[in-house]
Amino acid sequence: MVSVRFPAAERACRILTGSSPLLTALARTGPASSVYRVTLADGRRVVVKLFAESCSHTAEDEARMLRAVAVSGRTAVPEVVAAGRVPGFAATALISQDAGGVTLGGLVRSGFHTIPAPTGVRMAPGVIEQAGAVVRRCPDGLTARIAPALQAIAERCGDRDGFVWCHGDLHWDNVIPAPGEQQHLTGRRVPGLPSERLVDFEGSTLCAPEYDVAQTLVTCDAFTPAARTRLTAAYRRPLDARLLDAFTVFQAVRGWTFAAQVEERDREMWAARLHHVLTEFPHQVDPPVPGPEGVRS
Repeated sequence: MVSVRFPAAERACRILTGSSPLLTALARTGPASSVYRVTLADGRRVVVKLFAESCSHTAEDEARMLRAVAVSGRTAVPEVVAAGRVPGFAATALISQDAGGVTLGGLVRSGFHTIPAPTGVRMAPGVIEQAGAVVRRCPDGLTARIAPALQAIAERCGDRDGFVWCHGDLHWDNVIPAPGEQQHLTGRRVPGLPSERLVDFEGSTLCAPEYDVAQTLVTCDAFTPAARTRLTAAYRRPLDARLLDAFTVFQAVRGWTFAAQVEERDREMWAARLHHVLTEFPHQVDPPVPGPEGVRS
């Protein structure tokens, strides 16, 4: 058997935890970050997330966000073990307690939107800046078609009234259920504390709650009325239906633009999502205009 080495993750463990890794496995990788599950020599099981130096969201930012959520006591997150630069590599590393390897969706009900955003932490660009980036990169014909959705978002989100701290990427694989009896991160039992662990805060921003809920609907492919109802009912807070529709269109177009077109990944999946919103949300989408084949309904 050939042993696979992950030098950056292993060095991060040695430098930041003081313990050498016995077993390292790649969990997932992306354009700007990668995640590893590690068993340390001292018996601890940890998760190492490496952030590329080019990424504006650093491991230290992620650690501060996780600690802010933990202090609130409203939503459980993995305990932060360490965070910092990885000597010899153009990366920062977040090392957290391994909360388990089975992911779970449906955490829209978590109450995360009631937690005040931590101060002094860089957030992802706001929705107006995100919309500008989408408009600059997607075909003109597609931009024209989603004009009603963009207008609805601009009208209701221009003054930041009612904005909350949004996770930014709340989907099946960023929610981890804790096995067994729920405990607080200090080891004390806390009745009623959610059993799930929320991870990956690099897309965090301040926006209307509908921004986050729409992202969940899109990334979980919850487009049917029944699936949408299950998720929004679980949210247990009032939602603006028309704004949610507008954000659903926006999140699908944003995902298609950056994942399928810019990063050239998951093209079929994002094309299907794009086709769905262009055909199923007529009040948020204008009739087709001539353009690239990939954006016609």
